[in-house]
Amino acid sequence: MTVLLATPPEFSFLALESSSTLESEGVTLDPYPELPPWMLHCALVLSESRLAQGLKRILDCVAALGLLALLSPLLLLTALAVKLAYGNTLFTRQDCVGLHCRVFGRYRFRTATLLDDGQANAFDSYAPGACQNRLGRFLCRTRLHRLPELFNLLKGDIALIGPSAETPYWVRHYRGQRLYGYSHRHTVRPGLTGYAQTVCPKGTRLGLKDRTLLDNDYITHWSPLLDAWIALRSLKRLLTSAP
Repeated sequence: MTVLLATPPEFSFLALESSSTLESEGVTLDPYPELPPWMLHCALVLSESRLAQGLKRILDCVAALGLLALLSPLLLLTALAVKLAYGNTLFTRQDCVGLHCRVFGRYRFRTATLLDDGQANAFDSYAPGACQNRLGRFLCRTRLHRLPELFNLLKGDIALIGPSAETPYWVRHYRGQRLYGYSHRHTVRPGLTGYAQTVCPKGTRLGLKDRTLLDNDYITHWSPLLDAWIALRSLKRLLTSAP
């Protein structure tokens, strides 16, 4: 039997227990800036609807098709650059935990060559023995290495907006800490970007408890308007030096 515990409003991001740690480091979380109260009210109503996930999936498919059509020239140029720099292996595949704890393969462009032949199936900058060149660092800095995730979005492995995807190792590790509400993230698809990533200033990493509270708060208050706000905020952060 599986019991899903949704985070009640009193335990939302407005009551982050560890926010004092961030404040001591000069970091301030800006919860839902510029969002009018009526938007949050609509979100609370819509998030309880059975049609919510179906509507979100339709919007994700439309976004995936539009972005693939718009960015296809950039995707092809990046693939060509990776092939010239690293050879025939263009992509990395990383197992991640998605909706209902199903494991899926997340694809990204390869960003590193390997010094250790024993790691031949892990062509990414996090593998032991990996060595990035100038192209790999550029792809990571500009997030172009994540373009293949659009196919994961179209396939339904992930959503455009949602909690960050975790690998099976980290899911087992975090569950072992028995943090209240952590498993609630697996009632939705993980996202290309998400609320927790956009409210946190650049260069700052949130702790597990803070990320869990923020992700659960997003799930509780989901609406198309909130997704649009997060997408625009993510685009602004990507194109500018905005925090």
